[in-house]
Amino acid sequence: MARRTIQKMCLNLGATKGKKLHEQITELKSAGKLHHDLADMATEIRFLGNESAHPDDDGLDAVSPEDAKEILGFTAELLEDLFVRPEKVAAMKKRRAAITPENVTPPRL
Repeated sequence: MARRTIQKMCLNLGATKGKKLHEQITELKSAGKLHHDLADMATEIRFLGNESAHPDDDGLDAVSPEDAKEILGFTAELLEDLFVRPEKVAAMKKRRAAITPENVTPPRL
């Protein structure tokens, strides 16, 4: 689930459709759309997702509940950093730009 989310995230950020996920992550990192730390997080999610997706020697017995919880946390952080936070900042800028001397109430003394 987390791996699929990362792939959709990459496509949403403009990665080339049809490339392998590791190639998409590298492409976005090279294009400056994915900071180094975020690319590392996406790669860790990809690794665990690969282990879960392939039944031959899938390593699921080595995936701990802590690993799964951490990967879900990484996924949430990536989405926050790449999609939620920029929208919050844009909304704040828009509110600030709308402030004019005419619509500012002077403070009461």
